[in-house]
Amino acid sequence: MKREALGGGRNPVLYHQTVPSFSMPEWAVAAGYDGVILDLQHGELGLEAACGILRSIPRDNAYAYARVGSPDPAPVLRLLDSGARGIVAPTVESRSQTEALVAATKYPPTGNRSLGPSRPALYPGDSYTEAGNRAVSAVAQIETRAGVEHAEEIVATPGLDSVYIGPADLAVSYGLPGRGD
Repeated sequence: MKREALGGGRNPVLYHQTVPSFSMPEWAVAAGYDGVILDLQHGELGLEAACGILRSIPRDNAYAYARVGSPDPAPVLRLLDSGARGIVAPTVESRSQTEALVAATKYPPTGNRSLGPSRPALYPGDSYTEAGNRAVSAVAQIETRAGVEHAEEIVATPGLDSVYIGPADLAVSYGLPGRGD
């Protein structure tokens, strides 16, 4: 999910969580997962619980991600202020949607995330905003035919860090049967 791979050049393996449990991310990391994606789009996990879970994950975990229902800045800001190191926005189908994600996720001049750090030193460094922009990933989830058709303009959006493919919804958008596996 991040631009930089973990030590040894391998890609991170993340635990996908859809329920409001504080212990599951702890157990997942202890079992060898590199981090967690808290899924606020599907399942039972709400904003309040997700913010609490993010605050319980050690600050140095680069893979504390949250998947939101949309790049609406209000919940994105709360998740980031609680410690999310990445925001995954589902069903991205255009450059303008990608720009909205980047704007909500990044501080100026890259985005327009407001500065109100509820957790001082969340991003250590000389410039809190520059360190925050380096530490936080904006991830566009492409999962429709329209997203695939506009993939080049999506990935060319300044400030976008990564793309995540949603295979089930992508299959459905091409007329194939949707499967949970």
